[in-house]
Amino acid sequence: MDEALLVEDLAIRYADFHRGHRSGHFAGIEAYHQTREQCMAMLFEIVANHHGVSTGQVRDALVYRRTSVDLFVLAVFVVFYIAVANAIVRSMFHSVPSDGPWLRSLATAVTACGVGAGGVVLFGLYSATYEMIRIGNTHMSYRGGRSPWNQHQSELLVGGVILFALVAAYRHARDRAESRESQTI
Repeated sequence: MDEALLVEDLAIRYADFHRGHRSGHFAGIEAYHQTREQCMAMLFEIVANHHGVSTGQVRDALVYRRTSVDLFVLAVFVVFYIAVANAIVRSMFHSVPSDGPWLRSLATAVTACGVGAGGVVLFGLYSATYEMIRIGNTHMSYRGGRSPWNQHQSELLVGGVILFALVAAYRHARDRAESRESQTI
């Protein structure tokens, strides 16, 4: 898999250098694609012969992703998101009186939607940055479309809203418990 990704990256870099927009030899997008595909086909054949597999198997290896790495990327962002959500909820609860539960609920719902949408955008930037570091090239080309997160934007939004609401519920319960403790003392 790693060799297939390397070969693909080399073909994209070759096409960028020889037929890309900034190469000084740009002859249209078709010429660029043809240059990239010819280079990739030649390199895939070399890798396939070296490993005793078909060029189709080498090409298929491009879409394989390590689930553990994708889950790690998601988990790191979730920790960051919870920390930010907690800070926002604390600030919001200091601004909204606790004797108006409907007002807190409304503020939480509206803020959850905004923070969830912002979280989706930030996660997109974060995961794209990770992908650029992983492949070692800021020119993602069509490779950006392979990210599993691009196909799950609505699920990420719903998850972000729910996670924000859970953080708010936890903070609300904690604030009430602390308030009761201070009244009994």
